[in-house]
Order: sequence, then structure tokens, then C-alpha cells
Amino acid sequence: MRWRYIWVLLLLAACHPRSEALLTIDDSVYTDRDFKLYYPDRFSKKEIADSAWYDFFLRKLLAKYVRDQQLDLLPPLIEQIPSVQRSTIIKKFYEKMVKEKTTLTDRDFENAYEEIRTRVHLSQINFENEEMAQKVHQMVQNGFAFDSLTTLFRNPKFFNGDMGYVPYHFLSAEVRAEIKKLKKGEISKPFKELRHWKIIYLKDLRKEKIKPLSEIKDFISTGLKERKEKKFLKKMVANLKQKYKLVYNDSIIPYLLKPRDSIPPQIYNVWVVRMQKKEIGLNSIHNKLYNLYRSKGHDPRDVLDYELQNEILFQEAVSRGYEVKYQAEIEKAVEDLTASFLYKNLVIDSIKVSDSEIESLMKREGIENRVMAKYQLTMKKKKLQESKIFNWLKNQFSISVDSTVLGRLLALEEAK
Repeated sequence: MRWRYIWVLLLLAACHPRSEALLTIDDSVYTDRDFKLYYPDRFSKKEIADSAWYDFFLRKLLAKYVRDQQLDLLPPLIEQIPSVQRSTIIKKFYEKMVKEKTTLTDRDFENAYEEIRTRVHLSQINFENEEMAQKVHQMVQNGFAFDSLTTLFRNPKFFNGDMGYVPYHFLSAEVRAEIKKLKKGEISKPFKELRHWKIIYLKDLRKEKIKPLSEIKDFISTGLKERKEKKFLKKMVANLKQKYKLVYNDSIIPYLLKPRDSIPPQIYNVWVVRMQKKEIGLNSIHNKLYNLYRSKGHDPRDVLDYELQNEILFQEAVSRGYEVKYQAEIEKAVEDLTASFLYKNLVIDSIKVSDSEIESLMKREGIENRVMAKYQLTMKKKKLQESKIFNWLKNQFSISVDSTVLGRLLALEEAK
């Protein structure tokens, strides 16, 4: 078995095209594969190809300088690099395990077409908790008119009442699922939608005449693909939560919505989430989540769920060897981060445009728009500073370029 495994590896290595050195900066070698990570497609115009090579070359020079000067060991890069490495692994895992596994089929388009044609006449009541939803549902069972209850249980946080005819595909997944269980004139049982509860009254359901599927297929494909990915991911995450034994401390979760000074010390040090060998305490996440809640209105529970989702996707990716398998992509992401950091410091932050320069250009060129004049001056100074930094960096290192490999990479696509 061991020899068979080695034979497979050798066969894969033999079949994989060998990379060729393109650019050498001191001891750092960049290949044609590195270039294709940025520009996988052929170029249509020479100026686009030349700009791509210049951009690639400058990025590598900037990243090399950061490493040599050990700027990546200082703030802010030392804090940012692990985060970029982690997010790159998660993105690659999502690409391979979600995007590539959710291709659209003819049946997907046919089902979506029927949904788009469908209009639903609904009335609804939303509740903050299940207890009140069950109470109102019992009132409906006892003969109370549904539409009268929509007014009686009005809540400023939600829209309650008759929604008229709405497109079926605009409704949430939870509401669509309930509609499939109902016949015209029926009222649903209480069900959960996001973080609140709901009861709906299906008054009518009809089909409308729209353009043929062939004419709208391209238009709906993006949204349809995103929905399919979201559904696939939700199921995957649910399975991974079981695999990694993720458990919420339901008694502590409500404290995420409370200010720090209202939380007892004995509560503040209790765990919120456990997963295998990892434990997340309230004290480690409260400030961040609560500040997002106060400043941007993000529900701390939703933010926590999102971060836990990323954590288990990351753990699963690492367990499958993504750190090694996609090392080139991870290194590229880090180099992009470090290059952008140095570029901002050496180029962007150095550009200053004075009022007198703007007024002089407007007078000289007859430009009436002050914003446009400032933009032109900024871009001119940026180009000059960029060229200056590029030439300065080239003099800091020993550089060689394989012109044959470069010529092949920059070759224009054949005209059709």
C-alpha cells in the first residue's frame, strides 16, 4: 500500500506541468505559476500586459523589502498576517468545497423560473418570542380573525398585517418553506425566522406571465448560484458543528446584548461556546461584539455565529491539508498585504497637493472643476513617486528576469 501511494504521488508530479523561473530577487524566485495566480488569462492588449508585469514586479519588490527589513515582525503587520493567512485558507476551502460543488442544473433553473412566476398574497404577525407566538396561534384556533390580531399585536420592530401580493422568491427561506406546507386560506403554525417568530396566513397564490426562461437565465444565474451555495454551506456547517462538538451556553448568550457594567463578575468569566478542546469565554468576546452592536446595530449572536462558522471551516480546512496544498495562494495573500502596506507608506502617504498647485493647474489648463484638477495632480504625483520607488527598490537587490518566460506570459491572445 505504501509503494502504491508513492507511485500515485510520482505520477501526479509527472503529469503536473513544471513551473519555470520568471523573476529572481536575490534569493527569492518567482515562477510563471506565481504570475498566473494574479493573471490567469491571456491579455488582449499590449498596454494591459505591460501594466500587469509592472504591477507584479513592483509587488514582489515591495514584499521582498518588507521581509528583508523585518517589517513583518512589527505592528501592524505582525497582527494582520495571521488573520490574512487564516482568511485565505477559509476562502480556498469555500471555493473548493462549496462553490465547486454547487453547479447549477437545468432543474435548478426550472424551479427558480416557477418561483419567479409565483406571487403570494400573505398576511403576517411577527413576535419577539415563541411564547407569544403560541398564545396568538391558540387564539386563531379558538376562532379569532387573523387580520384583527395583526392590529392587536402590532410591534414597531416588525411589519405586521396584509402584505398584498409579493414575489415568492423575495421571501425568506423560512417563509417559503412554510408556504409549501399550506393551502390557500390556511394559517401556519408558529415558526422561527432568523431571531424572531412568525405566523402567516396564505390568502392566495397565483402564477404570472413573464419572459421565457431562455431570456432571463443569465440574469437570474448569479442570485440562484448564491442561494444554492448558501443552502449548501448551511447544511455543511450544521454537520461540522456536530463533528467538532460545538455547544452554546444558552444561559450566557443573552449577556452579549448587555453592557459590561451590568454583567456580574462570576458571569463574565463563564464560557459561551465550547468546541472539542477549545473554549470561548464571555470575557474574551464581549467587548468586541457589544461595541459592534452599539455602533453598527449588528446582533452579537449573529456575529458570534459567523465567527464560529469561520472557525470550524478553518479547522476542517487545516485537517484536510489546505495549509500545505494551497501554500502558494497563502504566500501570495501575505505578500499582497505587506506590499500594500509599504506602498501606502512610500507612495500614497507621501502625496501632498496644495491649494496653489490646484489653482495653478486650473488656470493653466482651463479646468473648471476643482475636484478634477486635484485628482489629475494626485495621479501625476502618484505615478512619479511610484516610478521613483520602483527604481530605488530595483537598486537594492540583485535581479534577473527570464525574458523568454516573460514573453510567453505576456503574449497577446489571438484575435478571433
